[in-house]
Amino acid sequence: RRASQWSEFAAPYRDKAFVLFLGLSFLFALVFMQNSSTLPLAMAANGIGTSTYGVVLAMNGVLIVLLQPFLSPFLTTRNRSHTLAASTVLVGIGFGLNAFAHTAPLYALGVIVWTVGEIGVLPVSNALVADLAPAEIRGRYQGAYGLSFSLAVSAAPAFGTLVLQRLGAVALWGGCLCVALAIAAGHLALARRLTRTRELRLGMPPAHGH
Repeated sequence: RRASQWSEFAAPYRDKAFVLFLGLSFLFALVFMQNSSTLPLAMAANGIGTSTYGVVLAMNGVLIVLLQPFLSPFLTTRNRSHTLAASTVLVGIGFGLNAFAHTAPLYALGVIVWTVGEIGVLPVSNALVADLAPAEIRGRYQGAYGLSFSLAVSAAPAFGTLVLQRLGAVALWGGCLCVALAIAAGHLALARRLTRTRELRLGMPPAHGH
């Protein structure tokens, strides 16, 4: 029984395509979590107080409530890897805009852009994990995905503040954009493989033109 439990635990990490997906998810969270770690520091450096930061970031929640019901039906009909790639680019652009921001409205513009990207990344990633996992060990796959995100959430503040202090805001936000573009390229590279795995798991006929 113990051997069986270990085999189930290790199963997600023996799935090479899924491990690559986990790596992309880790990098995405590393970028995304700058919104609560280095973003307030960068805004404070430009003389923007914590109350204004709170208002700017509150736009994230408001936009999710307003936009997600309309975007979700559209996104569910698209290839998941392609959706992740396009949405990750939006997140990268949103954070990249902070390199030019010195006022609250410009930071707010960045929040608007990366929030739209967030809507296309987080729910779709969770759905893709569920689709890729064998039914009997779906929880193991979801646990592995959650762990990759949690590790990045823990590392993001230290990594982001180090870059901000040593290299400056332009390097941090430009780096976020570059990493996001690399993640998007990774999702495109994995698209065919993950789409085929998803079709096999769900018993779907192969889809052409995805």
